[in-house]
Amino acid sequence: MASLSVKLPKPFADISRAALMYPHPTYISPLKNITKHLTAQAEKNADVKIPQVWIKHEDTNSALAYGGNKVRKLEYVIADAIEKKATHLVTVGGVQSNSQRQVAAAGNRYGMKTILTPNPDIGNPPASDKSAYDTAGNVQINSVLGAEWKLSTSEDSETAHATGGLAYEIAASREMKRIKAEGGTPYFIPSGASLHPLGGLGFARLAFELVKQEEELGVQFDAIVVACASGSTLGGMAAGFKLIEKTGNSRSTLTKRRLIGIQATSCDLSETSRVVLQSGKNTTKLIGLEEGDISEENYELVGDFNGGSYGCLNEETKTAIKLLATTEGILTDPVYTGKAFAGLIGLARTGNFNDAENVLFIHTGGTPALAAYPSMR
Repeated sequence: MASLSVKLPKPFADISRAALMYPHPTYISPLKNITKHLTAQAEKNADVKIPQVWIKHEDTNSALAYGGNKVRKLEYVIADAIEKKATHLVTVGGVQSNSQRQVAAAGNRYGMKTILTPNPDIGNPPASDKSAYDTAGNVQINSVLGAEWKLSTSEDSETAHATGGLAYEIAASREMKRIKAEGGTPYFIPSGASLHPLGGLGFARLAFELVKQEEELGVQFDAIVVACASGSTLGGMAAGFKLIEKTGNSRSTLTKRRLIGIQATSCDLSETSRVVLQSGKNTTKLIGLEEGDISEENYELVGDFNGGSYGCLNEETKTAIKLLATTEGILTDPVYTGKAFAGLIGLARTGNFNDAENVLFIHTGGTPALAAYPSMR
């Protein structure tokens, strides 16, 4: 599998990409113990058929600061920053943002300083975990990486409320102006790199990588399940699979596959769909498709497993994290992948995958955040 190469059609193949990941596809393997566990639970229910569950490891896609799905996205974004001769990367998120960690690591790889302007009000850890949430996990790693912290302020929140903006982006704008005044060249990366014009390209590329892996493994993934928040992981994949369908260069085009995003935030599902679709459309324009080639019919969103608020470690998420850890030895996190895996097993147990033979879970990373939730045992 390590020798497998990804061939993209033009104009997609001509878009610059900076090397951040390992030079081979991310590993796919069957979750045999999970499949056996779910099958045993479903034995007394004739209405439920459990598929073979697989995992694709985006959590180990790079040597950069524990990797993760943002590293794949950043390969195209960082290439653009390099082309624009950026000296500083400025990015946003919550204090435990995986994206900020991966931006800081990527910036270090290419000699750019990173300024983080997180909103400290984002995230809902248990009260007993608040101290660790503010100091451990991604916060500690960002400090080790040398990223500069410039938290958004209460005044930024007030301005955001008055103008309809976002507090962390107001803080980012202030830092961009400061860097320019000091003679630097700042480059802004939005939360998760998702609504960056290039933010979906990495996962559009993953679609091509995945169909080649299917051919090598001799399987067809009928459904793909992934955590969804800022949108470009799911939106990028939707665009990539649509391009494969249009070019007709894979046997996977003969079978409709389901792309399922498990919402990790608590905003209205229509807002999550909006950013997924926007990212998908941004991507289609760059890779040889028309905006109208992608729509909400190309993906599914499930909002039943978000725990009620972003970063909330509820019992359902705890149970899913423990199940995968104790059956397969694989760790997920309380914010994204734990919720996504809770969604997968919840859908499987209710017969949502009765028509599927193989279901793929894309592990997008985030496990450094476990240290910010010491109550997770």
